[in-house]
Amino acid sequence: LCVAACIFFARRDLVELMMPLRASAYRWDTLGILIWTFVPVGATYIFSTLLTADGRLMQMNRYFLLGIVLNVGLNLFLTPRLQAVGAAWATLGTQSFVAVSMMGLCLRHYDMRPSWRGLARVGAYAGLSLSGGWLLFYHTALPWFAQAGALALVCAVLAFGLGLIKMGEWRDTEKVL
Repeated sequence: LCVAACIFFARRDLVELMMPLRASAYRWDTLGILIWTFVPVGATYIFSTLLTADGRLMQMNRYFLLGIVLNVGLNLFLTPRLQAVGAAWATLGTQSFVAVSMMGLCLRHYDMRPSWRGLARVGAYAGLSLSGGWLLFYHTALPWFAQAGALALVCAVLAFGLGLIKMGEWRDTEKVL
């Protein structure tokens, strides 16, 4: 979420840096939509790894097949009308569907029940990270790379402050590495 937010808010500057002669609102809007697919793709990797380890490939493949059908349908509908922006929306929709499906399979097969407190902490992290990005990028005069660095720092402080990353667990990870 932090990486997606940093790139989303800095999308105009990044596109201008990568394509100085061809940068346009259309290109940075496409990047702005497409970068959010990083979040559901990450969730899919996490949950599908758990399902794969338990041999639930048949159930997963059903949802992947539905995802392919959904993607083709969305692309046939959106791409002729919106071009690359439509394809980006189709990708975001498809990846979100697949991620939610993998989470649903895990909830059903492993009797996982996230706590309301845990969901509230994740929601607070997302809301505060995005609010921080909005404040930094639209209400400060810092250069974009300083804004992105500050947002990354805000995200890290929030992750520790909300208990999403615990210092004790962080230290244990260092021993393994």
